Amino acid sequence: MKYNIKKLLRKVWSFLFFISGVCFLSNLIQKLKLPTALRVVNYHDLSYHEIKSFLKQIKFLSKRYTFISYEETKLFFEGKINVKNPLLLTFDDGLKGNYDYLFPILKQLNIHALFFVSPGLIGDECHMKEEEIREVIKSGLVKIGCHTYNHVSMNDYLTKEQTYYQVVKSKMKLEEIFGLEIDSFCWTFGGLDCYSQESFNMFIEGKYKYGFCTYSSPVLPSSDKRIIARTNLQNDWNLFEVRYQLSPYHDKKFRKLKKICEQRIANATNSQKQLM
Repeated sequence: MKYNIKKLLRKVWSFLFFISGVCFLSNLIQKLKLPTALRVVNYHDLSYHEIKSFLKQIKFLSKRYTFISYEETKLFFEGKINVKNPLLLTFDDGLKGNYDYLFPILKQLNIHALFFVSPGLIGDECHMKEEEIREVIKSGLVKIGCHTYNHVSMNDYLTKEQTYYQVVKSKMKLEEIFGLEIDSFCWTFGGLDCYSQESFNMFIEGKYKYGFCTYSSPVLPSSDKRIIARTNLQNDWNLFEVRYQLSPYHDKKFRKLKKICEQRIANATNSQKQLM
């Protein structure tokens, strides 16, 4: 009951936010200030009854952004790509609906995406099988990154050895299974306590080039590519909710988390330099 009330309040708030004009004004100001910004969004699973709503969101996003691939995202950080309002789609957890329902949509619309996979969960109930992941990779539309070994929160309760297993060993396992270089890592859950200092240390040790976090913010070519901001979206949201989620007003809620990630990647970098 409480959850339903919370969902209703969110829908009402996002509608009022839109009709008040604050949404339009804040987005306009941001576009003027950051005309070259990239927006990275993350989804999770997709079920059959969510397809219609998800397609509405994709249509909405396609009118306001230019979908780019993971490889083009790398070029963005190098200043070698110039497209209007670039957007990268990411999908967490390697869930079965990504193969059954999402993958056909990506093929139909010729849209690229980045899937974050936990090697320890491949083939488990509700997760994609190894051969299904191979198929989406072979299509050329999907790249994969690491999402810890078995979807564990990167908090301070993990020992150094456990964190190494979740961050570094998981990368090795994915590379062993698929014969690919895995150069991206995505932290799980996204709460304030889900970004331990040790996980950033292991991120550096694992020689990842790109890291993805879950704090909402536009991304610039000058942004640190090891802590790329992502905006969470849900398949069943209406477009008012999507507009609010992508607004600068919503981004402000993540300032504290952004600072935590910035400080911890800086600490990890300094520790590495001291060891050299």
